[in-house]
Amino acid sequence: MSTGRTGRRKSGRASRPHAANLFGPWGPVALALAVAMGSAVALGTADTAVPMWVGFAVGVAVAGLTVAGLPSIPTSTAVFAVLASGGFVLLRHAGAPGADGRLIVLFLVAAIATIVLTERVTASEEPGLGAGRAWWRGTGAVLGTVLVIVAVLATVLSPLVAAAMHQDVRHGDQGDPTRDPASNSLLQFQQAMDTTERPRLSNRVVMTVEADRPSFWRGTTYDTWNGREWTRASMDRSELLPEPGGWQAVIPSPEDPAPDHGVASEQTFTMHAPYASELFAAASPVRVKSDRPINQLTDGTLQSPPDDPLGDGTSYTVDSRIPDATVAALAAAPAGPLPANVQNVDLAAPTASARLHALANSITAGRSTAYAKVQAIIAWLGANTKYSLNAPLPPSNTRDTVDWFVFQSKQGWCEQISSALTIMLRLEGVPARVATGFATGTADPITGRYTVRERDAHAWTEVYFPGIGWQGFDPTSRVPLAGDAAPSRTLASWLGKHLSGLLELLGVLGLFSAF
Repeated sequence: MSTGRTGRRKSGRASRPHAANLFGPWGPVALALAVAMGSAVALGTADTAVPMWVGFAVGVAVAGLTVAGLPSIPTSTAVFAVLASGGFVLLRHAGAPGADGRLIVLFLVAAIATIVLTERVTASEEPGLGAGRAWWRGTGAVLGTVLVIVAVLATVLSPLVAAAMHQDVRHGDQGDPTRDPASNSLLQFQQAMDTTERPRLSNRVVMTVEADRPSFWRGTTYDTWNGREWTRASMDRSELLPEPGGWQAVIPSPEDPAPDHGVASEQTFTMHAPYASELFAAASPVRVKSDRPINQLTDGTLQSPPDDPLGDGTSYTVDSRIPDATVAALAAAPAGPLPANVQNVDLAAPTASARLHALANSITAGRSTAYAKVQAIIAWLGANTKYSLNAPLPPSNTRDTVDWFVFQSKQGWCEQISSALTIMLRLEGVPARVATGFATGTADPITGRYTVRERDAHAWTEVYFPGIGWQGFDPTSRVPLAGDAAPSRTLASWLGKHLSGLLELLGVLGLFSAF
């Protein structure tokens, strides 16, 4: 006699549910469900302080209680409901950077096994589904229903869950930067950028961004080069001007026409780090909504007051005007005249070796426009250098990092690559500077929110075009990865990108198989 809570019908009436025996026919179901739920919960804890093994253990416990601890609910119903919740967790976290593809595959295999085993037990207790095509039709119907339910839950509930997890907290908990200054340095304003120091970037989330378009989230710019590090010629600060509605207006730079004719873009940043003194934004910011007064440097760099840094959970909104110049407009931009500050600072003769100057001349030979020179140097860097966070460090007596990177190492990180582009452009009469901040991050496929991690920290080059303003160029986009870098296309990333569509397709096929 069966010990499962199948809810089977006898003489037209459903049987009374009762506890299933883990050592009976439902034991294999419990085991498969334990693997599936353990994998899903472990994947969900990957970005938290909870160890993944604890998450796996929680999933196993949930599976055991589902099969043997809910006597008032039919076992098959409870199994499919819990499995659907595991699928929802999987959809929320499969596309996250660093998601373990092994856990994703393990869940999918275990989920299919759970469904098949559940149907086998149910069919053995249901005379009407005991053999042949009826069993497969029942399996297809249940499989399809579960997958469709998972997809619907992910679509409908995910934005609500995300909104609850990322509330618009205007004033978060502040940390102490002296406790762990290295882990927070990416979010603190740095007066200098040293190109001889290798960055140490983890998978830690530093911020989330809600924006109507992707962009680089710029922090600050550097314009003065001494051969090893970048600094700023001006450290003048001013407070933003208050406006109605809690907004504060950025004082526009006279050399940047983007605020007058750029494409409007609004971004809301929520910090997920204990301490930050720099506000990030898409260039060029024109106003900020924050609960505290915001300072700015002359280039539009935004900073919190020294005595009131941004804490974990702090949120602020930026209204930017993104430069809308086309390739044709950049190619046709005239050589001048240049604003005085651009001429005196961003086109100042940089520290550079004679052989680097000769190389820049050779690369740009025959190119008469600034845009053509930019593209020529980027192409050369892409063909002759490689990006690597494990590139060798320059010797301690190196006086010119760019020369060493271009002629000796030929491997470097983004600060070195962007510095090489910037210096060679200046040698060819093109005003340029280095910008630092973060790349766009990873977009949530459901909410569209960007998750930005430490490893998204980036440096690129901004070039000045008369009448257009500062335009960003990322030379690393054309520089191939070195052999020690992980490939960008992985099983986890592919499944994370396509999992929702695959589930919906399989669900529809499963439903059709029932007819």
